[in-house]
Amino acid sequence: AEEASGEVVAPGRVLALLKVDGTLLAMWGPAIDGAWRPPVDTDVRFHTIAIGSERGRLLSERVEHDGFRYVAAVVAPLADFERDMGQLRRSLMLGIVSALVLAAIAGLVVGRRALRPLAEMAEQARTITEANPVERLRSPNPRDELGTFASSFNGLLDRLASVLQAQRQFMADASHELRTPVSIVRSAAQVTLARPLRSDGEYRESL
Repeated sequence: AEEASGEVVAPGRVLALLKVDGTLLAMWGPAIDGAWRPPVDTDVRFHTIAIGSERGRLLSERVEHDGFRYVAAVVAPLADFERDMGQLRRSLMLGIVSALVLAAIAGLVVGRRALRPLAEMAEQARTITEANPVERLRSPNPRDELGTFASSFNGLLDRLASVLQAQRQFMADASHELRTPVSIVRSAAQVTLARPLRSDGEYRESL
């Protein structure tokens, strides 16, 4: 134990050599508060132990020398590690919150810029009425998704305009074709009704 304490140096670590029954033979390294003993009755090598008001991480290993069995242990105080971990957690939390805020702002800016052409196309669509069927949607880039949508929508408007034009032409043709017969019937009715005396047959025909 004295030879090991003189030859083995581990800065910032506490080293100990014990018998298998837990008797402490030697302990060297930084001074630590509180009494502690590494567990020697278990096969678990790593332990977290209490050292006074602090904690430490312990590694124990069973060794044999000249027919005698010992337990060698190394303790690393966790105060510096836990302080660094606390700073790391705070930095990570601050970084995560900052990243979320920046991502939200960037998402709003990018979303508004991406949706602006769609809003403009919606405004253009509101101006298309039956009185103004020649208007069409205009896209900033005809090759992207909005351009494809505008092209398909304009094709639909073209088909609707063709149907509307056919209906208007039909109404105009029907009105022109029916104008003469209706005028004839109206004139005959007016002449018939203007006569002072009518027979029963003419009266029934007028009904």
